[in-house]
Amino acid sequence: MNKIAENWYPSREAALSRLNDFVPRAGRSYQSHRNEDLGEGQHKWVSGLSPYFRYGLLEEAEVIKAVLAQHSAEAANKFIEEVSWRSYWQGWMMMHPQIWLDYHSDVADRLTSMQQDIELAECYHNACQGQTGIDCFDSWSREMQQTGYLHNHARMWFASIWIFTLQLPWQLGADLFMRRMLDGDSSSNTLSWRSVAGLHTRGKHYVATAENIRRFTHGRFNPVGQLNEQAESMYEITMRPAIREIPAAGEVHGRVGILATEAFCNLNGLVEAYQPVALGVLDTTEARSPGSVSQQVSRFSQGALLNLTECSPQPLTLMQLATLETQFCEWVQSHQLDSVLLLGVCPGIHQLVISQMIAGLPEGSRPHICYHQSEWQRALWPHAQAGFYKFRQQLPALLERLSAT
Repeated sequence: MNKIAENWYPSREAALSRLNDFVPRAGRSYQSHRNEDLGEGQHKWVSGLSPYFRYGLLEEAEVIKAVLAQHSAEAANKFIEEVSWRSYWQGWMMMHPQIWLDYHSDVADRLTSMQQDIELAECYHNACQGQTGIDCFDSWSREMQQTGYLHNHARMWFASIWIFTLQLPWQLGADLFMRRMLDGDSSSNTLSWRSVAGLHTRGKHYVATAENIRRFTHGRFNPVGQLNEQAESMYEITMRPAIREIPAAGEVHGRVGILATEAFCNLNGLVEAYQPVALGVLDTTEARSPGSVSQQVSRFSQGALLNLTECSPQPLTLMQLATLETQFCEWVQSHQLDSVLLLGVCPGIHQLVISQMIAGLPEGSRPHICYHQSEWQRALWPHAQAGFYKFRQQLPALLERLSAT
């Protein structure tokens, strides 16, 4: 059995099992120990739920409700905030779609130009393979390659060393995570890397230090003298303005088709609620990167989609990226759809793919397109217009509503 199978199985049942196992530790224990990276297979103080969030096998609200059933909001505050960071990044990306377009274009350009830069290519290769000579970084690189996962604190250290010590382009580091991480998400991943670099909040960057690494790895690593601990923040000359709006969920009518992306592999009562005449699924895993995703990512995605197929009450039409416009058009026309409800449209990657898909429909036969949003998303996404600490002021009211349902 490979390491991914030992740690994460792509099913709703496995997601709930991991959640139930973690809930007792989601309060004061999480608050006290969440930054401790004890090594591969020893991440007992963090939830490890992110791959399940990424594929819609768990939703934020149900996880928070499960935690609040055993802990007070005060005791579980840090865990609730960490879950909310995901929502913050998604809302921000929804209102700044150009960030993903620019990033995706930059990755392709840098991968191409690196073919002419031998020194950069060698440094990049060594970083990807865990052969830099910086023990902690090399260990995290290998762990990510073997398991598709890293502790969140290690991700920040890794990104900081990649950018400020190895002086590699942040875009290529973010792309490496997208190709290797089971939970690779176009919003959280891209914007977290930008935040470490200092591009999210001007002048505010994250610099990894040997002492911090020594402390929170319990002395497993102590890269004294190996890191650039005096690095200055990166900056952008211009910042793309926000569009300041979130696509409305809308109301379906007539003959309804439901199209889920791989980011929503749990129909969770929606078939009963909408009574669709057609079900489809769109796998955008290969669109994560101009390069190839890892075997771990590919297997997890395929398993999550299989879970969706097995829980579907009717046959699913699987749509491929290469023929998406034609397949979607045929699907809409063959079922004479009046409305299409889109599930799991993540900011960034899916926005781009979906817009191209819809544009391929003939003008006179376009159905009404609706975007499914959870109450949690509707409540939080519109407030992701400034910093996180202003954003989190929305949480108490939302938690009160959740506790009342």
